[in-house]
Amino acid sequence: MEKVSIVGVDLSKHFMHVVFMTGNGSVIKRKRYSADSLATLAKDLPPKVTVCAEACARAHFFARFLMKLGFNVKLIPPQYAKAYVQRNKNDFNDATAIAEASTRANMKFVPVKSECIQGIQALHTIRNQIMSVRVQFTNCIRGVLAEFGVSILKGDANIRRYLSMDYSNDERVNCFARLAVDALIKVLKEIYEMEKQLQNEIHKISKTNDKACQLRTIPGIGEIGSTALLTVSGDPHVFKNGRAFSASIGLVPKQNETAENGKQLGISKQGNKYVRHILVLCARSLITKANRVVVSKTTGKIGYKSTDKMSLWIRKLLARNVHTNKVCIAIANKLARISYRILVGDDKVKYDANLSNG
Repeated sequence: MEKVSIVGVDLSKHFMHVVFMTGNGSVIKRKRYSADSLATLAKDLPPKVTVCAEACARAHFFARFLMKLGFNVKLIPPQYAKAYVQRNKNDFNDATAIAEASTRANMKFVPVKSECIQGIQALHTIRNQIMSVRVQFTNCIRGVLAEFGVSILKGDANIRRYLSMDYSNDERVNCFARLAVDALIKVLKEIYEMEKQLQNEIHKISKTNDKACQLRTIPGIGEIGSTALLTVSGDPHVFKNGRAFSASIGLVPKQNETAENGKQLGISKQGNKYVRHILVLCARSLITKANRVVVSKTTGKIGYKSTDKMSLWIRKLLARNVHTNKVCIAIANKLARISYRILVGDDKVKYDANLSNG
């Protein structure tokens, strides 16, 4: 029997479909395992064989388990493996396509994330989900109260102020509607408490993690941004440079080129959507900071409050009549590149807005 060199695994909720292949692409054996039988799969694998799987749910746990046993594990983005599926789509054909895609010299792989990084990512994911549920519930309360003539201004602070001060004495709200709103208020109190707990945990990580502390020295990057940037990849060294890191977040232009006719479109919007959203918010805060003016008490002249190089660069872009959204993306791209240098650099490196332009 020919020697097995590549093993393709198609992961799912309850099963793992495994294909054993030789170096020339010949399939030797196909076998299905239950999702809980990782130890059994490890026993059937030849020593130090390359195991390939899609970067989907359970993939990083799967990779960490096999890597501890000495196997070489590669995770492939699902969209890259899809092109190698032949004819009908089924689990074994998917596993074969994964193994075939892993043999390509120019294939890009997903770094395996540690338990700590995935834990931080879980904090952000659940916090974001809780915030979404909170908005849904508050909008539901607004809609119910609007039917009885109660109009509340936009913003979470306004509805919280009304519910805590005016709601109990508002005679316009029907008794049955009040029962429904009271039920939502009870759930909202628990949601606010859960959101606060997750926020406090993220705050602790941003204070204790060395890389997060260095990232917070970048203008505009706070507790949420610094900890979110840690979750972009398991190992930032897999990126060739800062542009590759920025491209993984989707902040580089999308290209549409044919022959010698090339055109750059909007940003690619690929990769980590959540981190891209955070960086854009950070960029908008820097635009607000750069445009903030102050009146001199001695001369009475109006001038800009921020004089660091980042603010000067932002005002220079705005002076060229560049659209604010384009300036915002340019700032987010710069923040991503600076973050990359800190993530891969020396622990003593810090960003100083007055000494560096990023």
